[in-house]
Amino acid sequence: MTRALPPLLLALALAGCQASTRPPTPKEWKVRLDTRASDRPAGEVEFIRLATQAGTFEIEASRLALEKDASGAVRAFATITIEGREETNRDLEAIAKRREILVTEDLDAEDQERLDELRRLDGTAFDREYHRCQVTVQDETIALYERASRDVQDPGIRRFALRTLPDLRKHRVILGEVQGPAVQIAGGAPGN
Repeated sequence: MTRALPPLLLALALAGCQASTRPPTPKEWKVRLDTRASDRPAGEVEFIRLATQAGTFEIEASRLALEKDASGAVRAFATITIEGREETNRDLEAIAKRREILVTEDLDAEDQERLDELRRLDGTAFDREYHRCQVTVQDETIALYERASRDVQDPGIRRFALRTLPDLRKHRVILGEVQGPAVQIAGGAPGN
């Protein structure tokens, strides 16, 4: 003789099954990052986290430049930045998934503060601060990729860093060539 499960017990059992198949929340992903990545060298996890975060900041700041009344040179640079960093972040996401390293594209408090400051600015003040932020973040990003290309143990991550570095450096040269009134004010008079 088979006994049917009481409706409440059946509902609880089904709810438990459904909970285990739903996608994890961002908070659960963060916990999973901490537990799954613990067996990976810290340098690999840190590189992917910092590189993704830097790319996300550049993308968000550049989207803001396109929304605001930024100069033509800044807008052109922002467009290039969005295209390049979105591709790089997609590649980073694929690498992270293959290695079961889970990262979010959330900005840390410092980058969020920089972005909030950019939101408050307009015109040449925006152009100046956008340029300054991009120089800082790009210099930090290039240094991060250089370290990863030398120091990270995972050969796939090292190859990715080496493959991406020329594009980062080229982008940095383009940023240095972005010359408009706002950038010249920010950097001082030519020759100083």
